Parts: sequence; structure tokens; C-alpha cells
Amino acid sequence: MDILYLYSIKIGNKQAKNTVKRRFYYNFKNSIAGKTTKVFRSSFYTNEKNEKEIDNFFNEYIDWVEVFKTRINSFEFIQHRIIQPSDNNKITK
Repeated sequence: MDILYLYSIKIGNKQAKNTVKRRFYYNFKNSIAGKTTKVFRSSFYTNEKNEKEIDNFFNEYIDWVEVFKTRINSFEFIQHRIIQPSDNNKITK
């Protein structure tokens, strides 16, 4: 079974938030979480075997990062078309 993590950096001060973000993403990239997961904006999924290490990673940022996790049976990416500026923001069938 896979686990979906949702997280948000919860600091209001822009300079402090940027400092935490740099440290968080640098350490995330070098952790087991960054090496064994599929990352999306403020969310990622992984399998259960990495749960303990990922939870420990988030515990280091407990004062700055809000995190939720849920167990999932399946996860499907639905492709979508990105509208380019040259499309004049018109969607056609």
C-alpha cells in the first residue's frame, strides 16, 4: 500500500519562509524521501517501507511544516493540456 503525504510550510515571514524552504528542500532531496518518492507540488507519494524514515524527516521540521498523510490503494495521474500564451486562453474541443 502507498502513502500520500501533503505538506505546507507554515511561516508567515517571507524571509524566514524562504530560509526554511531552502533548508527543507535541500535536506528533502538528500533524504530517503527525496530518493524514493514521486514528488508533486507540496505532496508526494511513497510505499510503506519508507514511512518511518519520512516521518522522522518531517519531525525535524515540526515547527515549520504542517504535514498530513493518508494511505492509498491506487494513484492515477490524469494528463491535461497546458494552455500556452499563444493559445489566447481559448479552449477548443
